[in-house]
Amino acid sequence: MATTHLQSIWVHGHSLQVEDNDALAAIWRSGFCLYVEGKPDSLNWLHASIPTPAFVGDHRTRVGAVMIVCRTMSDDAIVRDIHVYDGDAKIGDINDINLSGDVGLVRFTLLDHPEVQTAVGVSIGLTFGSAALPHGISVIAVGVEFV
Repeated sequence: MATTHLQSIWVHGHSLQVEDNDALAAIWRSGFCLYVEGKPDSLNWLHASIPTPAFVGDHRTRVGAVMIVCRTMSDDAIVRDIHVYDGDAKIGDINDINLSGDVGLVRFTLLDHPEVQTAVGVSIGLTFGSAALPHGISVIAVGVEFV
């Protein structure tokens, strides 16, 4: 059975919230992205609130996929995990993806297409190594496809 794509909703990277500002060496927000530079050997999370159509007509929407547009300044700055929440319930996790370099747009399908009950949020796990390399990550946008 084919899945009907209803809509994609995105938020700009500058709308992201940083979980642990103390783990950052630098942070810069612009009109199009959030740039964070992690302290060596640190972890952090960025959180995006996605505008969520809970209903289309009389039917609840489902999450089909999550997307991110990003780049890292070296292979020592990594987008490690992506977690998807419906309210406070985790409805999807993509772990150990280890994205680095000029990543661009990546899309991850949530195979069970969980039904939306409240509002969708996306959390992005970052890891920063200790090598003498730049530890910066730019997140341009985070999005969700609703089906």
